[in-house]
Amino acid sequence: MKVLMICTVPLSGNGIATCVINYATALAQKTNMHVLAPEGVPEGTQQTLTQQGVRLHQLPDRKTGLKAYLAALLRLLRQERFDVVHIHGNSCTVSIELLAAALAGCPVRIAHSHNTSCDHKKAHRLLRPVFELLVNGRLACGQEAGKWLFHKKSFQVLRNGIDLSGYAADETQRAAIRQQLGLTDNMLVLGHIGLFIPAKNHKFLMQIAKSFADRTDKDWKLLLLSDGPLMDEIRQCVDQLNLSDHIIFIGRVPNTSGYLQAMDLFLLPSLHEGLPFVLVEAQASGLDALVSDQVSTEVDMTGNLQFLPIDDPEIWADKILQSAKPNRYQHSQDACKALHDAGYSIEGNADFLLGFYTDLLSKKH
Repeated sequence: MKVLMICTVPLSGNGIATCVINYATALAQKTNMHVLAPEGVPEGTQQTLTQQGVRLHQLPDRKTGLKAYLAALLRLLRQERFDVVHIHGNSCTVSIELLAAALAGCPVRIAHSHNTSCDHKKAHRLLRPVFELLVNGRLACGQEAGKWLFHKKSFQVLRNGIDLSGYAADETQRAAIRQQLGLTDNMLVLGHIGLFIPAKNHKFLMQIAKSFADRTDKDWKLLLLSDGPLMDEIRQCVDQLNLSDHIIFIGRVPNTSGYLQAMDLFLLPSLHEGLPFVLVEAQASGLDALVSDQVSTEVDMTGNLQFLPIDDPEIWADKILQSAKPNRYQHSQDACKALHDAGYSIEGNADFLLGFYTDLLSKKH
């Protein structure tokens, strides 16, 4: 069986990318795995995929030239003749990839929903009839994400599986990253991981930071991981709010585990999410988290998440003040067990996904 996973966003620094990389590498020893992503895949990611036996294809981003992208995609699909095309996205705009797959004669065309909303709602609505006509496999990271993209059609939930052991509490990693960043043992370290895009709500996060700064004389920092189009705007916001002494822009990193270890509390005030990959990772590392109430509560497998409204930064600041450092090792051990039992282990999920492909393909022959 020959499978192509399509990542509709950059293959780095976001949850969809992490999901694609995790599943492609987990399946590469069991079937012929290919990954398609926009140009600009980091060298480290390219090496990881190649070493694990995954073949990578890079095309120009569809946002910069849709006709050229569609033509290049169609050429690739006709040349390689995949049995399964598995498209990761969050709206009916994946109809572009579904159409190319259908025209190339691909029998199994899977849409995989990773969010509960999107930034292009008009295109999403207009493309729904095309989407419904072309899709014949439906997956979602959670119930709410599935309902968003598939409405009343049936779908399978595939949890965002991770290598749980890779995120378990690790004092050596914690000490190394904190030393690297000049963070003292007693310093309170808050953290956020997410692309600098509107949905991640960084401006509100800065309001939280400002409110917290005004309420405490604690020594603290906020780590911001990843990058994106709004990064410069948020840097300006940090300067305007006089938060430069407290905010550390880390940028994109190939592995977030060490940075999660270095944190004491995770913050995720998103405007909308599916089932955030980063919250699975944060829980596995033993972190408590303050999370937007616009995020589905089904992501809380450990009882270590608090869901808060995103219209009042002072509520968040108060919760940060009330937070206590947990026993990270025990928190992490308990969380990894709970996440495994809830279906977030990459090994079992990869087997499920391979069976899903096989069942759909058998029905087409």
